[in-house]
Amino acid sequence: MFVYYRMYKFRWLSTSAVFFHRSRLFPVLVYLLPREILLKMFRKLALLALVTPLVSALTLHIPDNIRTSQPVTITWDTVPGDPYTFTLELTNEEFHDQFALVNNIDPNQGSVTFTVPVVPVRGGYTLEAVNVGNIGDVYSKTGQFSVGETFITGSSSSSSTTRTGTSTTGSTSTTGTGTTSRSTT
Repeated sequence: MFVYYRMYKFRWLSTSAVFFHRSRLFPVLVYLLPREILLKMFRKLALLALVTPLVSALTLHIPDNIRTSQPVTITWDTVPGDPYTFTLELTNEEFHDQFALVNNIDPNQGSVTFTVPVVPVRGGYTLEAVNVGNIGDVYSKTGQFSVGETFITGSSSSSSTTRTGTSTTGSTSTTGTGTTSRSTT
């Protein structure tokens, strides 16, 4: 690289620009070369930034009936070049909810089972696979789904109490036996 000094400004020039030093193109090259190099670099960086999210092919699959406080199994597909670990997060952008579900997942497992935390019952939830160190770096995102209410299964219990007692008042004597039972469903 050579440095050309003109009008009290330094310009870095490549050897090809020095070759044109005596030609009429030299003044044009001096002022356009740095700008052209910057534009080419910017174009390449912009293309790289657009293509990078498409490289990761981590695809999450969600089951149909996700219920709060119930176990659920999430599966995914991977390709070589996917991240080494990721974190699953349950998000709801409408209400700004974000719940970390499982950390440091090995993508080669193909599935993970966990218990859904107690979350508000509503729709608009998505599941995101994010970078462990930067949750803003989203590797994959599902479509929206609903988290339903937990089904409460009925259980019955019963208890019974038997009481016997004797009471004496004056000359009258009363003896009683009673049974009380209570059943809940």
